[in-house]
Amino acid sequence: DLESFEELVSIYYKGILSVSYSVLLNNSDAQDCVQETFLKAYKNISKYNGTSSFFTWIYRIAINTAYDFIRKEKRRKEISLDERYDTGESEVVFEPEDKSEDIHDKLVKNLSDRKVRQLINRLPEKYSRILILKDIEGLSYKEICDIENLNEGTVKSRLFRARAEFGKLASNEDLY
Repeated sequence: DLESFEELVSIYYKGILSVSYSVLLNNSDAQDCVQETFLKAYKNISKYNGTSSFFTWIYRIAINTAYDFIRKEKRRKEISLDERYDTGESEVVFEPEDKSEDIHDKLVKNLSDRKVRQLINRLPEKYSRILILKDIEGLSYKEICDIENLNEGTVKSRLFRARAEFGKLASNEDLY
């Protein structure tokens, strides 16, 4: 029933938002994915059979929804904020207001976090999913096994490979 489902939304909202943001790196996109996740869960609640926890079931929907979003976005044309755009009537230039002195420390931390997440998203999906769930979301191996429908050895192996690949990528990047 709708009232019970609203209670589930209030319980799992923050976790679903967190995992969606971890994958997408954009709050607006993450919010859209959260909404899509709960919509999918509501429409398919009859398919939840109780063999795994509801947490596991909805996290799987969330992470799949976020990665689906990334796949769709890769097909869209990217727009650079450094270029001028002719709209036909005028030319548009994106020049954000400079507030660097006010928020320097926060900006450096956010850039570092964002760069780390961008590097994670450059990993093969089977590795980035595990790395996000373990190292960013802090889930247990058991929870990851349930979400990804993998055995613990496979999860540990993929996590090891993900961390190794991440290390290679990070060594070639300036994270600050």
